[in-house]
Amino acid sequence: MLFKPQINQLPQQSGFLLGQTINFVIPRDFPLEGFMLRIRPTLSAAAATVAPEGIFSLIKAIRLVVNDGGSSRNVINLDGMWATQRHLQYGGNLDSATLTFYANAFSTVGQKDITVPFFIPPFSIEDPVRSHFLLNLPRFNSDPVLQIQLGTQADVDTNATPTFAISALLADLVTYKRFVKVPNWQYLDTECFSSVQAYPNNAANQSYDIPVPGYHFAIGARAYASATALGDFTQNGGFSVIQALNTFERRIEPANLSKLDTYSINSDVSPNTSAAASGPQRALASGNGSTFWWDYLTDLNGAGAMTLDGVLDTNPFVNVGQGPQVIWDLAGGPGKQIIFLHDRCFGNIDAYKFIQPAKA
Repeated sequence: MLFKPQINQLPQQSGFLLGQTINFVIPRDFPLEGFMLRIRPTLSAAAATVAPEGIFSLIKAIRLVVNDGGSSRNVINLDGMWATQRHLQYGGNLDSATLTFYANAFSTVGQKDITVPFFIPPFSIEDPVRSHFLLNLPRFNSDPVLQIQLGTQADVDTNATPTFAISALLADLVTYKRFVKVPNWQYLDTECFSSVQAYPNNAANQSYDIPVPGYHFAIGARAYASATALGDFTQNGGFSVIQALNTFERRIEPANLSKLDTYSINSDVSPNTSAAASGPQRALASGNGSTFWWDYLTDLNGAGAMTLDGVLDTNPFVNVGQGPQVIWDLAGGPGKQIIFLHDRCFGNIDAYKFIQPAKA
């Protein structure tokens, strides 16, 4: 990184119940790069049927809204599983305790140790471009509040008679900031959020509108084969397509997209073991074949991105009436849905491209 790091652990919080919200006030002393959220619940009763998101069903939502004096805007609004999957898809790793408890889920009592990392600039963006995506906290009028919404008993335990219960919960937040000493350093606004799309019908070419405007770093899709299970419900031989104005730029069978995504996901097991084909880290990142990732930062998944030439530019479509879409052949039905993830930035990024636009 260009700038010296500042790492700070905020005061620990405790005493929360299921369904409540934990608020961490983040001091606006230095620009924020990201954070590490650690949740340690003590289970007094195991779940009868663990939710599809496993241990991350306990972290129902992570929200960060900032106010710059003129308006409020979202920086982060997504669930704990998407925050973790995003981190892995960009080439990050998880700690051993989280991977261990992900595999065991909430099937036993006792204390669990779950850590969710989130870095505002995607891991694959290299400096000096990366440092332009820090969140400039000092310019805000008040300290922003990171909200962590805990799941309810029914969110975590999908059994008809849920049994999941906690007797205690500890929450820690470690912030990663940077000492930016360059006068008039340019910061670009970012937004990372999820959007739920239901697919009740079995049909080809079902469309989903990609939000405009903005430059998209990546688009993610996590599919649910039912209300209580992850699963790819693409039609047999069906395709997923990203297209704009009837011209496609990404067209691939989701099963093959999942293989392509694997190239950027680090394995957490030895290649000499029988489990080397997957391991909990790859299983989590791919949702065991239910999570798909369209990377726009680099065509070589897992490599570093030195410039922003490849991002998906949706700005020209603001006044067109029809922006880019995800077109998918889906065997939809009751309870089937896809939670899309959108990771984008706003502003003039011409200075961060290798190929400069032609002058008029």
